[in-house]
Amino acid sequence: MRRLHPVLIGSLAVPVLDGLEPVIFYALRGVHPMRVFQGIAAGLLGRESFNGGIPTMLLGMGLHLFIASVIVTLYWVASRKWPGLAERPVPYGVAYGLVVYAVMTFIVVPLSAAGSGIRIPPPV
Repeated sequence: MRRLHPVLIGSLAVPVLDGLEPVIFYALRGVHPMRVFQGIAAGLLGRESFNGGIPTMLLGMGLHLFIASVIVTLYWVASRKWPGLAERPVPYGVAYGLVVYAVMTFIVVPLSAAGSGIRIPPPV
């Protein structure tokens, strides 16, 4: 049986694992998981995303899946050019993750409709 393509596996595993962390973190503080994904949708819609219910939650989930898939695909494409990325995935993957975190935190989110000051609102 042929192995599943690493991009497919990563594009499913990364958003699930990456999405679980804030869901669990905020759930322990009494915040509904819907709000986490509405917070992602706020990147496009601004604060109004928190009033959108299930549709904006689904938009946030879709955006999260798309962004994670792009991040995984970029690493895979780079590993075709620089085989060391595939030969030593842990150190390079950690470094890549830190770069992705910095880009998302300090460039993407501040430039989005969410802006730098958005926080997931507490439950009502």
